[in-house]
Amino acid sequence: MKTNRFNRLLMVLLGCCSISWSVAAAGLTWDELDSEQRQLLQRFEKRWEQLPEERQLLLQKGADRWQDMTPKQRKRAQKQFRNWQALPDAQKQTIRDRFQRFKQLPPQQQKNLRKARKRFKDLPPERKQQLRERWKNLPADQKRALRDKVIDRPVIMHKKPSVRPTDKR
Repeated sequence: MKTNRFNRLLMVLLGCCSISWSVAAAGLTWDELDSEQRQLLQRFEKRWEQLPEERQLLLQKGADRWQDMTPKQRKRAQKQFRNWQALPDAQKQTIRDRFQRFKQLPPQQQKNLRKARKRFKDLPPERKQQLRERWKNLPADQKRALRDKVIDRPVIMHKKPSVRPTDKR
């Protein structure tokens, strides 16, 4: 009896999955987008049906993210996009390649790199420039060793004491 019920449940679940897979495989129709998404993506309307499903989903996700942004965030995103467009193709490809390598790292290593980037970003401009100069003058093997050290370093959160202890001697 339990096996029969399990088999029926399994068949229903598989049926639901196959329906959702067939819908997903067909991609999104233009009419399935909400009015705000269609407005943001209007330049793609005529060729929407010819776009690969993956591209449609990325565009939809981007439109959703745009809608969730504050005006300040939108302005920053527009500036970053203009900067991206101004880059030479070779530099764009280098950035894409590095991003692909980053995505292939284990989550802990990605976290370590994000933390290291944040620490660098939070430094005063003079200190950043000093570090850039030092980096530029390092031999390749030392650069590689430092990269490996940052990637493999465990993330340790240091709490700053809220009250500085007094020296009682």
